[in-house]
Amino acid sequence: MRRLAQSTAARVVLKVFLSSDHVTAATGKTVAVTISKNGALTFSNPSAGATTATEMASGWYYVDLSAADVGTLGDLVVRGTAADCDDSEQVCQVAAATPTLAEIVAALVGARLTVLSPFANGDLTIRKGDSYGTTSGQVLLVPKPNGAQWPSDLASIPWAVTFTAAKKVENDATGTATITKTAVVVDATTVRIDLAATDTNVALGTNGWTWELEASTGLLRNTLISGNMSVLPENKTT
Repeated sequence: MRRLAQSTAARVVLKVFLSSDHVTAATGKTVAVTISKNGALTFSNPSAGATTATEMASGWYYVDLSAADVGTLGDLVVRGTAADCDDSEQVCQVAAATPTLAEIVAALVGARLTVLSPFANGDLTIRKGDSYGTTSGQVLLVPKPNGAQWPSDLASIPWAVTFTAAKKVENDATGTATITKTAVVVDATTVRIDLAATDTNVALGTNGWTWELEASTGLLRNTLISGNMSVLPENKTT
């Protein structure tokens, strides 16, 4: 049984034999086509109206069915009839169409597709209460590590890069548990993390945090780097 995708136009072929001996291929015949959808008790014309099949050769004929003709799930019987010929019937199964990649992506509204690519682990150290940025005197730049696969177009299309740090619960379950900031793409191989003093005013700990940089655009994600983060005591001047 042939499978047809629901609501997708399809071509169906029929083999027609002469009724005189039931084995001789019928050529030069006018073959009228009717269809029955999902067990309907009667046959009717396709959506285009009265339809005749197009002759191919050696008793073979074809008919082009429209998306409307195959719009009902279930069995679809395509019948060809002609004078002095046996009826020719093709039973097809209309099933839900297999979604295209574009349809899958469109269906994932609010979801994310994760792109897994090699990335490097790296440790990061910050100081409690310090600020980092172009105006603070301390710039926190993250270069692309050797062996990492960052998107080649990181700087040319609107990738959003997010810095996320999470406190290891086993070390300290109190206070601020996460830091999330939008990072700045400097170029295709460098990302800058800007942190305010309020961002770094968190629990101390050597390797007490995990951190990562993640790039995303549309539904795509790419982890750039991840590792442990240490928060050192603040510098106090007297």
